[in-house]
Amino acid sequence: MSETSAFIYESPFAKTDKTDAILVVEEKKLHVNKAILSYHSDYFNTLFNSDLKEKSMPEIEIKDVKFEDFATLLSLVHEKPIMPTLENAERILELSDRFLMPSVKNVVEMFLISTSEFGRKYRKERMMRKHEKYLNSPGYVVNMVEFYLL
Repeated sequence: MSETSAFIYESPFAKTDKTDAILVVEEKKLHVNKAILSYHSDYFNTLFNSDLKEKSMPEIEIKDVKFEDFATLLSLVHEKPIMPTLENAERILELSDRFLMPSVKNVVEMFLISTSEFGRKYRKERMMRKHEKYLNSPGYVVNMVEFYLL
């Protein structure tokens, strides 16, 4: 990772008076705020607020994730987000599912929908899933076709 990349991914997670936990990914420390992560993630809410051993650990290691992807994921619920790219968006979506972060998933979905050919394909698939119950109604399908032909 270049110095510029390191700064981009590490600076949002520097220790401040507002951080109260340390997550370690690929031997890099991310200083985080438990309340913010708990609010945005059932995974972190359980990790920080239940009787799990991690609750009292000074540092919590997060395994099987790339540092840059994890930093991007967490940054999307902070004031200076690192926006996803077409290269990492799918991995960030997977992480948003793994760490139970629906608001991050929405951000990445909207990014994909608005920026790419993949997004156009994804938007169609998402629309089909969202409106699946109506697709069995012939009248609805005709109206949708007419709508999209406008």
